[in-house]
Amino acid sequence: MSDVSKPGEGEVVSGSLPVPYVTDYTNQTWTLGPFVVPAIAGGAFLLVEWGTLRWMDHAPTSVWLCTTAIGICILVVVAMKGWLDFKNPRYFSISLAGLLVTWVTFLGAAYYWEANSVHEIDPAVTNLQSQLATARRERDVAVLEREAARRDAGNTNPTPTPSPSPDLAKLKADDIDARIDAWNGVEGQMSDFARILGEGDDIVNNWRSDQTRINALAMDFRNHLATSRNRLANLIGSYPDFSDLKVIDQNVPTKLSQALDNLFGATSQLSGAATASEYESSIGRYINPLKRQLTAVKRWAETTKNVADSSVSELSANRKE
Repeated sequence: MSDVSKPGEGEVVSGSLPVPYVTDYTNQTWTLGPFVVPAIAGGAFLLVEWGTLRWMDHAPTSVWLCTTAIGICILVVVAMKGWLDFKNPRYFSISLAGLLVTWVTFLGAAYYWEANSVHEIDPAVTNLQSQLATARRERDVAVLEREAARRDAGNTNPTPTPSPSPDLAKLKADDIDARIDAWNGVEGQMSDFARILGEGDDIVNNWRSDQTRINALAMDFRNHLATSRNRLANLIGSYPDFSDLKVIDQNVPTKLSQALDNLFGATSQLSGAATASEYESSIGRYINPLKRQLTAVKRWAETTKNVADSSVSELSANRKE
């Protein structure tokens, strides 16, 4: 029997009997060890399934083709593990490692190529994006007009009805870019309003405890609000031909400014020797009107910002290349 090779060497001496297959498992084998290979096979099945669901995952064609091919190869390697171990104990691990490295490398290269490639946009997709952007803008404008109508109820000088939006199909690319710049500017102004309104919240929430600072806080907020109002008016005034900008009701921050002026006037007349009751009776009457106007301006700024965002989306979708 000296001419018979040892099990696992994969050699059979001519004229001798075939070497029987000997299992790798013994009493010393780890209990969960035999489950490792089936788990790898399950992972390979998932790779194959992902390859078949390519339309749902929106993966590049090369990715799902490579994934399917590698998955099938891993299944074959796992199924033939016994034979590979019989030929050489390293064949199985080398085969799996090579397949996985190939798969990861190919996926990275495919997605990198996909991300840096120029793709033609489907006209149908562009049309749907344009319709969606237009619908969102119409919704946001309707919300803004509804808020203006509620404020104008009972007002002898209601806000004028804004002119309809221009026909974007008739605008040139430069005109659309100018309108995008205008609405981006409006969006920035609304962010400024949202930021400075925090100063008004501080006054409303802490006016009782900030008796010595109330006048300075009111003055700072008054100056910042005036600056933001002027910047918004100048921005809208710099685009007199853009009728769609007229949907922005500038009277809303004006009413807040009036409420703030009343509070500032009251704080300016306070004497340093005023008692707590005198302070509360003099200032308290102006806090609730200021709070109501703050709430109105917050809602106005948020809605106007939504209009700006949806307008930019609508204009971008209709930009002529």
